[in-house]
Amino acid sequence: MTQYKIQLGSWTKLPEGKVQVDTRDIMKMMAEKVCGDVESHVAKVGSFWDYIGVYHDHTILVYHSAGDYTGLVNQPSLFIPYEELQKMLNTPVETPQGQGMPKVSSLLNTKLDCRKADGTVDEELSRAFQEACFEQGIVWGTHNGFCKHLDKHFLYTNKGRISFSNKEGVNDTFFERRNNKQINFKYSRTLIWEATVVEPATPEPADEMVDICGVEYSAKGLSEALALIKSARKV
Repeated sequence: MTQYKIQLGSWTKLPEGKVQVDTRDIMKMMAEKVCGDVESHVAKVGSFWDYIGVYHDHTILVYHSAGDYTGLVNQPSLFIPYEELQKMLNTPVETPQGQGMPKVSSLLNTKLDCRKADGTVDEELSRAFQEACFEQGIVWGTHNGFCKHLDKHFLYTNKGRISFSNKEGVNDTFFERRNNKQINFKYSRTLIWEATVVEPATPEPADEMVDICGVEYSAKGLSEALALIKSARKV
């Protein structure tokens, strides 16, 4: 039995080349699967469109041919029959007991409250979330790959970009109103290390001076000279 997965590039052919009664619901379901958006254009039931597809920015689109949008090439391996999408739409989503909330694989179109229980910002949580976004190509505009705004309470992702707001009056309400999917974000950092003791250098003993006929000589120097003389005699 073929297992179908909604992902970037997934597409289907609309029955009779028309928008069906359940097409909009199917598009919303597809958007939830890829943490995306449904295009702002509202395709009316009965209007003539040939395909539904998941665009490269995770937007769910209706279109006439694959050439209409860069990134939509109608690859055969990513085709999902419309009937299968109807089955997915009508299948109730249940969270397996003991497994907590459903997990998301894409951080696009999500929002995160970076506050700790005491209301202060968890800067390490913000940093880890941003780094995970960078791995998925979601960045701060021109500041690609650099963590910033670690003191901000709320972070959002949309259309490949990260944005923020702070807890200043209306912003709590703003965070709640945003259509982004709110997530909990857990992370771990593994530190592998090894430490060795640095032994202090042993100081050399002070060199004694030897007086010979009123002239002082280094005891170490005399010892080395005598060793050389003895060595020369043996030869």
